[in-house]
Amino acid sequence: MIPGNLLSSPPAAGDRIGMELDDDIERYALNLPLALRYDIWRKRILLLNRIPLCFAAYGLLGGYAQIPLRQEGKVEIFEDSGREFETDITGFRNLRPAYGLSLGAGAELGVGKHVSIFAEPTYMQGLTSVVRGMPLSTTIGGFGVKVGVTWGFGKK
Repeated sequence: MIPGNLLSSPPAAGDRIGMELDDDIERYALNLPLALRYDIWRKRILLLNRIPLCFAAYGLLGGYAQIPLRQEGKVEIFEDSGREFETDITGFRNLRPAYGLSLGAGAELGVGKHVSIFAEPTYMQGLTSVVRGMPLSTTIGGFGVKVGVTWGFGKK
């Protein structure tokens, strides 16, 4: 929301105000992923005849829901009078949950009975707009790599 006290006069219906982004908008969201994994290749060996190792390569297909928490950014405002100024916008009120698809691949190294190390290059593409009530649609997409360690419970 543009702070009204920064404008030279209170905006009325039909007034035009220009806005330009100099930097990226920072969006904070709770991401809820759901994916199916298909193992393409799996190989088990014993290291030093004692330590079980498991190598795996797999594909991922899934989706996600993102629940918005907060969004902020620095913008430059242009008024019809010719006045320009910069401000931070933090009170976005038109955010809504967004949904999308993800496609990826992964490689995993299981060490011992419970620990695995993995890397997953993944492409995600939003299907629904992250804003509501506007004549534009804003979707979020991108490529990233997840790297991590997992602990498996139970017997293997």
